Amino acid sequence: MRDVFAQQSEAFLAWLRSEHVEISPKVELADLRRQHAGRGLPDIGEDEDLFNVSRNTILSQETSELAQLLPEPFADESYNTWLLTILVMIYEYQRGPQSRWAPYLTLLPEEFDTLMFWSNEELDQLQASAVRHKVGKEGADETFRKRILPIVGGNKALFAAETLTDEDILALAHRMGSTMVAYAFDLERDPSQHQKQPDEEGYATDEEDEELPKAMIPLADMLNADATRNNARLYYGSSSVSMKALKPIQAGEEIFNDYGPLPRADLLRRYGYITDNYKQYDVVELSRDLLTKVLVECTGMSQDQIDARLAKYEDDLEDGYDLTWDDDSTSHEHPAAFLKLIGKSLTQDVRDAVFARAIEQRLAEYPTSIDEDQTLIKELAPQLDYHRADSKGLRRKLMAIQIRIGEKQLLVHVGYRLRRGTKRRLSSSPPTSSAKKLR
Repeated sequence: MRDVFAQQSEAFLAWLRSEHVEISPKVELADLRRQHAGRGLPDIGEDEDLFNVSRNTILSQETSELAQLLPEPFADESYNTWLLTILVMIYEYQRGPQSRWAPYLTLLPEEFDTLMFWSNEELDQLQASAVRHKVGKEGADETFRKRILPIVGGNKALFAAETLTDEDILALAHRMGSTMVAYAFDLERDPSQHQKQPDEEGYATDEEDEELPKAMIPLADMLNADATRNNARLYYGSSSVSMKALKPIQAGEEIFNDYGPLPRADLLRRYGYITDNYKQYDVVELSRDLLTKVLVECTGMSQDQIDARLAKYEDDLEDGYDLTWDDDSTSHEHPAAFLKLIGKSLTQDVRDAVFARAIEQRLAEYPTSIDEDQTLIKELAPQLDYHRADSKGLRRKLMAIQIRIGEKQLLVHVGYRLRRGTKRRLSSSPPTSSAKKLR
């Protein structure tokens, strides 16, 4: 029996050819489970086109016929581009072989490891990671019940959904929504048709706040992403979009896109996987509530005093403040900026003590230590077999442990850097009087 991947890939490539997608002869769609995939192909030069996809081949609300068959939601301002594209994808998917994009849709995954599909027990493995509060499953359910279910359920014949229950439709909406999160692009407008609109004073503007339509771009979404090995980028032209090489690519080398500076927790939330190449972008949030709590504990400031300052500077404050590996204490989003604003009369040493205590308390929110987690990784990793159908739970647990290890390591790193900076100031400054308390 022939490999399913090979069959689907051949059908997809045949479809691309029928859509007149131009693919460089130096590029192939390779099964990366095979070793030496791509060997024998020519090298690729910088700025060379890897492939070109016609705008008409892109799957979007503008190319699907659904907008003509069911114009009501497309004319309703309460339906944003996400909801409209989900409707389009449900429509095209349900059409099966009759859909123009059937060979493409067949290649898209049916299951995801994105946090939207994790059980509560699996989410518990993330421990105190702030990403747990960013999943948004309940909000998505509510939106889909209000916006997607009435449209699909009220037009079952059009959506070929006669046999689907309400729960089936909701599950399909979640699947298509997760597919978009993982694979869709913001479709930039045709440059030749882009006309600047006058503002209130009559000057031309770029309409920067306009929401770009979401779109599924065949072939472009099949590139893996890597923060350090990114070697390709998508460019938008008048009649097509082109993937170009950002640097020379050797024969057999994988082509990588880039998601930008995403923390691994968000990489897992949106795309369902993690890689150490994005560790440099990890963040840990210190909440405003935690910082104010520690201010009371360490400085003698009353909650009323702090609340008064919070009210005074409300427009300048964030709900949470991110710690990063490449930390910039001058940023208004940094905890040090919050402490300097709220505790203006406190000395630098006292603010550092508050900062250090907040880091300690944030670290204590994780019930296991770094050493315990690393030992657990060593015990569990050898048991993982991706070919087994029951590997999903273990795979997710291992990713969650790696997320929480990285966040704890970042907290330890920032704490060490803070202590080192304090010692450096003490060694270079004459003794001072005791720290001044805010009254």
